[in-house]
Amino acid sequence: MPQAHVHVILADTSIPEILARALRRIRATASFRLLSEVLRSAASPVADAYVIVVAPDHEIPPARLRVLLDRIADEPRSVMIFREGGGFLRRIARPPTVPVCFFGGNEESELAIRLEMMLEVRESLSTLHREGIENRSAESRAVQGYQAQLRLASQVQREFLPDNPPPIGAASFSVFYRPADFVSGDIYDIQQLDNEHVGIAIADATGHGIPAALLTVFVKRALRGTERAGGSKRLLAPTEVLTRLNHDLLEANLRQCQFVAAAYAILNTRTLELEIARAGTPFPVLRRASGATECLRCDGGVVGIMPDAKFTPRRVQLAAGDSVLLFSDGLDRLVMPPTDSDSSFAPHAARRAKRTLTHTKNGFLTVAQSAERNGKFESGTATAVLEQPITTAIPAGDAPADETLAGSPWLDVLACDGVEIALDALATRHDALRRLGAALDDVTVLAIRIAD
Repeated sequence: MPQAHVHVILADTSIPEILARALRRIRATASFRLLSEVLRSAASPVADAYVIVVAPDHEIPPARLRVLLDRIADEPRSVMIFREGGGFLRRIARPPTVPVCFFGGNEESELAIRLEMMLEVRESLSTLHREGIENRSAESRAVQGYQAQLRLASQVQREFLPDNPPPIGAASFSVFYRPADFVSGDIYDIQQLDNEHVGIAIADATGHGIPAALLTVFVKRALRGTERAGGSKRLLAPTEVLTRLNHDLLEANLRQCQFVAAAYAILNTRTLELEIARAGTPFPVLRRASGATECLRCDGGVVGIMPDAKFTPRRVQLAAGDSVLLFSDGLDRLVMPPTDSDSSFAPHAARRAKRTLTHTKNGFLTVAQSAERNGKFESGTATAVLEQPITTAIPAGDAPADETLAGSPWLDVLACDGVEIALDALATRHDALRRLGAALDDVTVLAIRIAD
């Protein structure tokens, strides 16, 4: 075996005699450099072990020692911090692959024994280091493979969703869909049931990630708006669709994803009557062509828990220019009132501040009136809207159960500027919050629009 080599790093120019005798005793070669020179060098010295000598009246800043130890970690070896004559030695942070011991005695034999032990483990340290690198490389490949599978799963899941659904009669559809991760617990569907009816569905499976995404496939198949009876096709009412979904989930007895929030609607494209039922999703929002907005209240809890769950339908007569929005509860977190550093809705708010809405009956107020009432309106600016979120776009006495949406400037964007601009504003805000590292849920907003 080649003669062992110990690299001695000196805090000053003095070499302790006890260290020199101990090195001769174990028949190891030695090299000596000042700590300041070693730290200035781009590369760490190569040795079988290292001894850092600290003078009795000297203290090396821990940050400088950590720089040196980090370099040694590239080819890990044992390190001794030696102070002649003893004295207090401060414990320091070190890389996990670099063993560090402290010596402050005056016994040459004890010092020699410790140096021999440091040299004996050098091969083991090299082996452990190589295995650690190989393990990290294998873990990296496994992570990359897993992410590739997730991307494929995301692609497959999106293929289950309608891509740019075309208009059906007077109705057109717009969708804002953003998974929190590669795959989503949200799903939506738009199906033409017959010549006059369109089925519209949205569902939000409990949880996130792969278990929730797998459940969406089950929900997609279960949310069917027709059935075959006696050789003909029969339309299923929204309440019946949700009741059957509830039964199917209970019968499946799924352990990881136990319940689902969903909404199902049928639009008659000839009469423009919309019938809707919901099971735990937020209340849909109706926007009239005039800009007036209201919640479509219809009772119903999540599916997959109670076998006798009931869902109360709601019918609404739509007209040219009207829109209805269905959405998952991830929208609430996305549209919370902006912070001082978040101006996602500012361009829209500034434009709205210059407009006057004419629909003041049934509890509606104009943007200007609401801002003046709160004493914060400044002509031509967005100050009023951003500092005091307008809540009066919802008719008095008919606010959603979750006040987050009612208190968001985004609802005013929807009322004043319409569906397309409101969805664009959501995309802008979502991207901005993602860049800031904000925690967001799966978000889906499905808009049904009747042509003017």
